[in-house]
Amino acid sequence: MQKIKNFTIEELQTHEFSIELQGYKIEEVNVFIDDVQQDYIAFKSEIEHLTNELTQTQNNLKNLKNENINLKERSEVFLASHNKQIKENLSNADIFTRLSSLEDSMKRLLSYFEENSK
Repeated sequence: MQKIKNFTIEELQTHEFSIELQGYKIEEVNVFIDDVQQDYIAFKSEIEHLTNELTQTQNNLKNLKNENINLKERSEVFLASHNKQIKENLSNADIFTRLSSLEDSMKRLLSYFEENSK
């Protein structure tokens, strides 16, 4: 992988080239360097934007993971409470059934005594 030089904008603006007799046209080099500088500025801006976006996404992911843990804990507490309530309701239903059966037996017994006491 090629090493990134990480030029500053000032380095791009102030770099000077050696001049030789058969060199490049200075205007063309300047225009080219200006274009490279604009690309460099755009790339640095895009990198900064994407870095911020990545940080925000990582924070959102962390928050969602925490919320997921919290919801799991709350659902476990709810299920435990709900299961306890169901067991209590079943116990209460069993008691009501037994009471109803006992009432029926008592009615029959009272009815029997009333008929036989006459």
